[in-house]
Amino acid sequence: MLTAVLRGTLPTAPGFAFDAPSAGSGKTLLAKVLGILATGSEPPISSPAGLEEEMRKRLFASLREGARVVVWDNLREPLGGASIDSFLTASTYSDRILGVSETASLPNRAMFICTGNNIRLTGDTWRRILMSRIDPKSETPFAREFAFDPAAVTLRQRHQLVVDALTIVRAHITAGAPRLGKGRTASFELWDDLVRQPVIWIAQLASLAGGMPDFADPLAVVVKQANDDPEAQKLSAFTTAWHNTFGNLPTTVAKAIGASSLSNDLLHDALDEIAGQNGRTNSRILGRWVEKNRGRPHKGYRIDRGNLRDGRQTWIVNKDLSVALPDAETH
Repeated sequence: MLTAVLRGTLPTAPGFAFDAPSAGSGKTLLAKVLGILATGSEPPISSPAGLEEEMRKRLFASLREGARVVVWDNLREPLGGASIDSFLTASTYSDRILGVSETASLPNRAMFICTGNNIRLTGDTWRRILMSRIDPKSETPFAREFAFDPAAVTLRQRHQLVVDALTIVRAHITAGAPRLGKGRTASFELWDDLVRQPVIWIAQLASLAGGMPDFADPLAVVVKQANDDPEAQKLSAFTTAWHNTFGNLPTTVAKAIGASSLSNDLLHDALDEIAGQNGRTNSRILGRWVEKNRGRPHKGYRIDRGNLRDGRQTWIVNKDLSVALPDAETH
């Protein structure tokens, strides 16, 4: 809600995803409420873009139309890619104008919201979108009744709600803008100052006052999403199984594939998940994946290059992150 009110003043802001286990849980309604809070009217609801090129064109077209809130409703496919990543972390967005050989750059102050059932964020998009999950714990959530319509209430009381949101931010600034949240949200630094930190500050006040709703650090959602990221889960399984099998012994991809076939279920499952193809582990796919993840710390492990052995690259899963092994080129 604070982001909806402040988005026009922020060079960048994370997107928001509303997720649920089933249809009719209220995801689209919540997106409408935020759109009303941001603009005073219901935002246009769009179906999600599919291919990367279509995604880029749709996002650019929204900015050309002056959209202040972009809502992609009912995601069915995983969301991620260069277009959405740059849209969320750039204060200007560029693309070619259709029909002419001309490129335009537009200021980007749009709030991005998406909805879907069991949403998956891929690539680096997981750190750019804050996901909230709505679980009605009902087989027929669409049949529930409520005492009021939140969209109608927001439309009727929008001015007061905006004042309330700005009052929270001003109160935090007046209190000296304490930074109670550790770290800083990369790519969204001003948003961190004006939205994340006030939320954490309010959370502390709420815990002291009692009888108020619980609030938490929004960055905790990003940490959870990092752990839930399918690629991170693959990396975790791979590094654990590899280190358990070879320790700090430099090992080639081919030797690892051979070892995985010798009743080493953990290693076999990890390699199969990454590079399984027609019942076998594809060494080229596995090698490219290992190279791609080289040097990425994750849960106390890191993949490092070892020495060349008979012209083949060896790899080490290093458990002590304070010790960096030199690249093969330095040997």
